[in-house]
Amino acid sequence: MSRLPPVLLLSLALAACRADYSPDTYATRAVQQANKVEQGMIVGRRDVAVTAEGSTGAATGAAAGGVLGAQTPGGGIAAALGGVGGALVGGIIGTTAEHVAGDTRAFEYIVRTAKDELIS
Repeated sequence: MSRLPPVLLLSLALAACRADYSPDTYATRAVQQANKVEQGMIVGRRDVAVTAEGSTGAATGAAAGGVLGAQTPGGGIAAALGGVGGALVGGIIGTTAEHVAGDTRAFEYIVRTAKDELIS
């Protein structure tokens, strides 16, 4: 039996957790909060890369890889080495999957406030 389907399933599940970077979407902890607003004028903009941390994918992939790798036939040292190798490979695959699903592009705006200060 091929081990590709569980890895593919894990990657798809991780992709479903992709963050939404819309200015119209708020986290539950950010709603009904008073936020200070200042008037200003946008004086600059630049493209920036937003990258996922990779820690969730690494942990999930390492756990899954370790469990699958520990199923190596022979038991004892073979299973232990299989678990370590599986955790290493699973962590790399999980980190890569999280970056593929979570990395995106965004804009950084430079704003001149009424007090003539620049903020971004």
